[in-house]
Amino acid sequence: MIKIGLTGGIATGKTTVARIMEQKGAIIVDTDILAHNAYIPDTLLWQQIVKEFGEDILTPAREIDRKILGKIVFNDIKKREKLNSIVHPYVIEQTKKNISYWQNMEQKNKKKYLVVIVIPLLFETRTDYMVDCIVVVRCKKETQLSRLMERNKLTQEEALKRINAQMDMEEKVARANYVIDNDEDLNLLENQVEKILQKWQ
Repeated sequence: MIKIGLTGGIATGKTTVARIMEQKGAIIVDTDILAHNAYIPDTLLWQQIVKEFGEDILTPAREIDRKILGKIVFNDIKKREKLNSIVHPYVIEQTKKNISYWQNMEQKNKKKYLVVIVIPLLFETRTDYMVDCIVVVRCKKETQLSRLMERNKLTQEEALKRINAQMDMEEKVARANYVIDNDEDLNLLENQVEKILQKWQ
């Protein structure tokens, strides 16, 4: 099994790259999707989050309002660290379970799998040890800012706080095995992804 860690800044296009990789035959493990399970009402993690941040973060349906929670944690580093201390261990555990599952499937089916693990905070959470190779998706900061504001309906100030809360992009690039630039059109993006995947095919 080859395990690729796919990371990059927020709103640089990791999901788009992962979708292209999946179309080319890779198996995708998306830690953002795993993290969403931490917010399911009445689960243990949900209870811990509500206990820490209060019921003001809940919608009338008692779901955690991610936008309200985001405003809290991106304005207070201690609160962000607290949220991460609740959610990250769970996500890491679930990621390891997914890897184990595909390792078992590999043995059962006697075939090699290419597993792409999408981890936005790969370096920040020091989970790079779980992968064989690191691919960083980057784009210009103006592009990143524009995409984030549009996607999450944020003000420029709110979007910048989220971008600046992550590791500097140049540091991520310096630690990558491969870098994908996502400022251009989809065809150029697909060509870059294809060239990287060819190394394991």
